[in-house]
Amino acid sequence: MQLETEYHHIKVSPALNTYIEKKLHTLMRRFHHWNDAMRISVHMDQINRKKTGSSKLFAVTAKLVRPRAKTLVSQKKGSDVRKVVAQAIEALETMARRDSKMREHSRKTLGRSRKPVKEAVWEMTRERTTKH
Repeated sequence: MQLETEYHHIKVSPALNTYIEKKLHTLMRRFHHWNDAMRISVHMDQINRKKTGSSKLFAVTAKLVRPRAKTLVSQKKGSDVRKVVAQAIEALETMARRDSKMREHSRKTLGRSRKPVKEAVWEMTRERTTKH
């Protein structure tokens, strides 16, 4: 897994980097089979930054790029950087979990119907035998 962190108008902090890695550990553990090809980028920025350089509002954009799947993006805003990072990563995990369930469901269905494959095949064979 590749992790990229970008800071915009925020001081680079090794403690914040370790916090992000700690929060991403659950995502890596859940989707360990993607670890080699996953790329996660976290972009942090201050919103409404004044000339004095102070702002109480932060924005975090977390992006998960996976092979042969759509890219998931989560954007959160808030006053505490750590809480916003945690919310963005949790949202990313939720989206990845939901997407993997939908991909699993689509593999088990036939065509556009939402019936499981065994039931659909059984109905098709039953229709063929009753028509003759």
